[in-house]
Amino acid sequence: MMNKLKKINNKIISNNGKKTEFYYIEHLQAKSYKNLVFIHGANHAAWCWNFHFMTFFYEKGYNVYSVNLYNRGNSSNIGKVLLSEYVEQINDFIEYLDKKIIIIGHSVGTSIVQKYISKYRKNVEKCILMCPVAPWGMKYDLITMFYKKPMKKVLLELYNNKFIKKYPVELFFENKPSYIKNEYFIPENFNECFSTFLEKSEINKNVPTLILGTRNDQVMNYKTIYKMVTYYNSEFVIYNKIGHDMMMDFGWEIVADDILKFISDFHDAGEV
Repeated sequence: MMNKLKKINNKIISNNGKKTEFYYIEHLQAKSYKNLVFIHGANHAAWCWNFHFMTFFYEKGYNVYSVNLYNRGNSSNIGKVLLSEYVEQINDFIEYLDKKIIIIGHSVGTSIVQKYISKYRKNVEKCILMCPVAPWGMKYDLITMFYKKPMKKVLLELYNNKFIKKYPVELFFENKPSYIKNEYFIPENFNECFSTFLEKSEINKNVPTLILGTRNDQVMNYKTIYKMVTYYNSEFVIYNKIGHDMMMDFGWEIVADDILKFISDFHDAGEV
């Protein structure tokens, strides 16, 4: 694993007194390659992309970047963050890149992606939403989440409020890989975090979009995917044997291959 990770670099940029840390792997003639930007969700940070996806897509011929949102890593710790502030953080980063991008978001990070695209469409060639929050918010998903395996959701709430130290990783994986450590995850103020993502995301339907979901998702309701596909007129894939953290769970290669087909203009959509 470390052999893969060691060639990933990190850097910190600053804008209006706020710092953003990102990880990257670029080809020597970087301007000749397309650019993938990865946006993580709640309880996670840029590290969740660094295990597999960063190296996979770099080796397929892309420049790759994973961003630490505020309150993660060496990005600025600014306390409660509005959705609009995350959007501006991502815009500042992409303006720094000064490149057209393909943007990939996961879970509540997809709210940031959708809001970003609605405001800064010109920078985006394609978009991938993994286990996404719907553009009309995630109120329904929150209700569903607390009815499915409620004890694990109680543990997540206790963890986020720092009453317990063990993160309930079983919520996010069908089969948790041994290299995923509890200390990687970050407590969130549950009310602050999810009240942010109850906000509706304005959307831009002109960006080619791939939506990925899984029937085994214990955080988001996969049935939301079908409504989003109609709403966006997008490509989609729904998996059967993978968890919410599909970029790290066993079977991540299948997910990466489907994304690769989509961004390479060839994709078999549907359910697998």
